Amino acid sequence: MAIAFEKIKKVELKNYLINLLLIVFLFSILYFLRIKFIKEVVSESPPIIKKVRIDFDSLKNQKDLLEKLNPYPKIQKFEGEKGRENPFLPY
Repeated sequence: MAIAFEKIKKVELKNYLINLLLIVFLFSILYFLRIKFIKEVVSESPPIIKKVRIDFDSLKNQKDLLEKLNPYPKIQKFEGEKGRENPFLPY
């Protein structure tokens, strides 16, 4: 029985080492990709920001603008025959 436990320990140790190597490999790939991405982002020039101009004169004559608006038409009640009682039931 001691041999079986030793084999299990060796297999577990081997699995841990393989997992550790995979993790180190993945982190190294991510690290180098991050560096490459940062270099690309930093090398780009920042976007040109245009100055926003607000026209406050249009707010002074609000009353004229509101008078030009048309109200929504009033919705009438439905007249006519209704559909099925439960529309989700199959025919």
